Amino acid sequence: MKMMSLAKELSSNTYPGRGIVIGRSGDGKYAVTAYFIMGRSENSRNRVFVEDGEG
Repeated sequence: MKMMSLAKELSSNTYPGRGIVIGRSGDGKYAVTAYFIMGRSENSRNRVFVEDGEG
């Protein structure tokens, strides 16, 4: 599987919005997931994720 640079992929888009990253750790032993969200307005940038115990 080809290793990709997340910074390189995102740098070509001025506003990626939101995204999900799925992959493996560098040693291939672990699954890795990440979710990101961006905001243009002040209210959108001030979003806070809260763990609710549902997952």
